[in-house]
Amino acid sequence: MDLPEIRCAVPADRTVLGATLTLAFSADPFNRWYLADADSYLSYFPRVVDAFIGPSIDAGTCYMTAEGEAVALWFPPGVGADESLVEAVFAEAVPADLDETFGKLLQAFDHHHPHDDDCWYLPLIGVDPAHQGRGLGGALMKHVNTILDDQGEQLQPPPAFFAIANPIGDAAKSIQPDSSPAV
Repeated sequence: MDLPEIRCAVPADRTVLGATLTLAFSADPFNRWYLADADSYLSYFPRVVDAFIGPSIDAGTCYMTAEGEAVALWFPPGVGADESLVEAVFAEAVPADLDETFGKLLQAFDHHHPHDDDCWYLPLIGVDPAHQGRGLGGALMKHVNTILDDQGEQLQPPPAFFAIANPIGDAAKSIQPDSSPAV
């Protein structure tokens, strides 16, 4: 199978990036736990995604397939989401009855998230459900692995980290405070 064309996203792609990731995460156990109904999900999740898109585009590490069917938002060392925007959206979006558990989950994320100065982080990768099963997500991962390997020729490949809400086996550590889904 031929690998799809992968390119760096630019600010003009922001709408497509947000739409693809919103579709890709529409059945995600974690996001649908705190944004259970469609109206809440469609109102708040795009705003969460937007807090990650800008810094990734600005860093030149937001990658997409040519038509935007698949998107990967990478943060190189020293780059992160607009935390104040993320916190503001979560403050509005998270139902009061989940607030304490949600806070525990965020603390657990922070505890398990590497804080190395040289660590790359993949906060979001997603494929439009209409295009899943074609290897697009894998192609995005391979693209960035090649970039990281090329950087590593000078020293060693930098570490990379990502979290998933759909467990892939024993290799993944699981976080699950109280009533939250396992992440």
